[in-house]
Amino acid sequence: MVLCDDDVYRESRWFVRWSKPLTTIEFHINQQYGFAQESVPFGDAILESADNVKIGFELCEELWTAIPSHTRLAMQGVDIICNGSGSHHILGKSNYRINQLILGGSQRIGGIYLYSNHRGCDGDRVYYDGASSIAQNGKLFVQINHVEGSFLKLISANSQIVSIELQFSLVFIHQFCIIQIKYVHLQLTSTEELCDGPPAWLWHYLRRSKMSGFFIPLSGGQDSSAVAAMVRLMCNKVCNSVKQRRERDGVVLTYWVNLKSLFSRFSFSQILILFLLVMFTIITHCLFKGVVELLFPGVVQYMAYLFSIVIDMAVTALLKIFEMAYGFMPSFEVVRINLFYCANFLFLRRTTL
Repeated sequence: MVLCDDDVYRESRWFVRWSKPLTTIEFHINQQYGFAQESVPFGDAILESADNVKIGFELCEELWTAIPSHTRLAMQGVDIICNGSGSHHILGKSNYRINQLILGGSQRIGGIYLYSNHRGCDGDRVYYDGASSIAQNGKLFVQINHVEGSFLKLISANSQIVSIELQFSLVFIHQFCIIQIKYVHLQLTSTEELCDGPPAWLWHYLRRSKMSGFFIPLSGGQDSSAVAAMVRLMCNKVCNSVKQRRERDGVVLTYWVNLKSLFSRFSFSQILILFLLVMFTIITHCLFKGVVELLFPGVVQYMAYLFSIVIDMAVTALLKIFEMAYGFMPSFEVVRINLFYCANFLFLRRTTL
């Protein structure tokens, strides 16, 4: 058993790892609970059904080790390996986890691999991107969409245990009996992860923290411009999801914020931005007044939750003091193009609702 002690995790502070592989002890149950069963096995074990199907379990961190547990389980004849994981989002991590570890591992040892990952956040600084998958013999059967607004989803797949042991057919099978599988692109590119991951985290954090919205001091730099772009992408993502859910499942609690449903109130991302975003722009000679319209088309015409203040006099006074002390006037070395870049980026990613 391997515990995670890197990055944001320190599991060894709270737990002691089980050091006896394939060994269990009897844990006695208090009779006050009213169970007919007096004890339960506790430890590392392999479950075997009445029809000789073996099921093993692998921890999240064990998947990332040099000698993962699924190799040892496969040597014990395990047919199905289950992994209940809590892997947070890092750019490019999901592609490596699915393609290299899960698909590569199941192709090397054979068998069915059930990977279930946490999704969403609990108001923490990390976001769990989901992407729960079912794989067999190096092939991906089904996978939940990577980084979504909803926090609950269920997938299933039909698989034959006999195909684990035999990688080829011993008899002729009629071509009409062969199941045709449609392959679709499931893994996101780095650009798609940037457009979906941070906006999904913003939505989960906003909904769970019960905040009324976001306040952005829009200066025109990389930080504030990127956050403003993420808020716009979040609104697009939420409105698209609401539209799809309304047509398919009706009203769900995932798209409630501050005890208010988004199903009947907002149909366009521009209107949702007015509801969730408060911007405070600091106007100087380095930031002109039209930058908000570049990032949020349609917002300026309403002028809702938008406050501006001109601080040229204060900036000029500080520059004069600096010039008197050091004998030269400081200036920007590069043109401030961050807002133009974000605006062009959003224009390419914009979705008509």
